[in-house]
Amino acid sequence: MKALIFTEGGKKIGFGHLTRCLSLYNEFIKNGIETLLIVAGDNSVLDLLKGKKFKIVNQLSEEVFTDRSINFNFIDIIVIDSYSATLHFYNTCEKNTKLCVYIDDYFRLDYPKGILINNDINTKEFHYSQTIDRSFLLGSKYTLLPSEFESVSKKIINKNIQKILITFGGTDLRNLTLPIMQLFAIHYPKIIKKVIIAPGYSNIDQIYKNTPENTDLIFNPDMKKIKQLMIDADIAISAGGQTIYELACTGTPTIVIGVAKNQLSAIKAFKKSKYIIYAGWWNSNQLLTKIVECIEYSKSFEVRTKRSKKGMLLIDNRGAKRVVNFLLNKIKSDTLIKS
Repeated sequence: MKALIFTEGGKKIGFGHLTRCLSLYNEFIKNGIETLLIVAGDNSVLDLLKGKKFKIVNQLSEEVFTDRSINFNFIDIIVIDSYSATLHFYNTCEKNTKLCVYIDDYFRLDYPKGILINNDINTKEFHYSQTIDRSFLLGSKYTLLPSEFESVSKKIINKNIQKILITFGGTDLRNLTLPIMQLFAIHYPKIIKKVIIAPGYSNIDQIYKNTPENTDLIFNPDMKKIKQLMIDADIAISAGGQTIYELACTGTPTIVIGVAKNQLSAIKAFKKSKYIIYAGWWNSNQLLTKIVECIEYSKSFEVRTKRSKKGMLLIDNRGAKRVVNFLLNKIKSDTLIKS
């Protein structure tokens, strides 16, 4: 059995799509499915792709189907996770495989025949049209987390906040790391700050030169290290992307800043669930003041305990397994019906 995964990632758009596709890639491989990743991106994705079978392209378009270096014969499953691919590209993929899978965040397109995955914790707000030709895997049970998150121990909640984790994914789209580091240096000088610095950050030199005391910069950590940083942190500051799901899985109480419109649905749902505390939009005049208020509120042991439990109840570590099991059963049942 063979699978293709089309996705995208890089300094300009981040690594969320690629990260969740890698969880599917790993699960496919575990199930003996020969898999190729086709990534529209730049060289910043190469570290994530180490040890994987992949090809980098400029964009996701029909031209990839004429690439002689890619064998499209006998493809059983095609997965697409993209904000840029056209509907025509999706239709072309659907016609060239037994089963097509679309990972969606906000009902971006009226997808063709296939399987649609949306792991938003409140998918009731999405009005997907049910048809005979489409199946839906909706809700947080289908969250695609890195394989490193498969084993997460129970979170230990300290009486006081001793460590704060600052993480803005693969790119820090709005360059928030430096001002937040400086904010914490003023208000919380004795608390240890752990700051994840990814290769997609555009102001690494500035951050390095202006690092306050009690602040550790962790450059380009792998997923195993990221998971441990989350587990060790008493509270985290994060953007509203894929990282929230990883933080929830580890039970890390989190303050979230909105940095992109496509994050708002997930932020709203996590806020409603009372897992995250929302500090506001990235360019709000009151953002830094609000962050301090959120930290002060989170000093309560009871508050952090409740939010930690909420997160771990919302997101477990078996989403990729559920998705792949569903796809394999779907292909098996369709084969039996046709035979």
